[in-house]
Amino acid sequence: MEDLRSLNTIVKKVESTDKKALFTCYVDSSFEGFKGHFSDMPVVPGVVQVHWAVEAARIVTGDSNFMPEEITLLKFVNLLTPDTSFTIDIELIKDKWRFKIFNSEQDFASGRILPRSGDVLHD
Repeated sequence: MEDLRSLNTIVKKVESTDKKALFTCYVDSSFEGFKGHFSDMPVVPGVVQVHWAVEAARIVTGDSNFMPEEITLLKFVNLLTPDTSFTIDIELIKDKWRFKIFNSEQDFASGRILPRSGDVLHD
């Protein structure tokens, strides 16, 4: 059964190479990730945004077992709320995947994902 908070449930378009991808996404008010976070002002939990970034890295690498060893420089700068279009930009820079979640009006989250030892980096 697919995780209802999965990146697949929100992606509208993907542009990808072997080292970079842009995922055009839309999260509506029925998104499962809003449940319990919070009833009076729903926001996408930070852990879900990180999960999306890791899923994006899995898609770009083609490795369904891709797992982070470490996530660094993690920042959440604005709340990601219902009925919002946004982009997940992920790119391999040296040995880390840099990700940024944003739209034309604001940034939501960013960070670096260091793959666990042995994961393929396509370098």
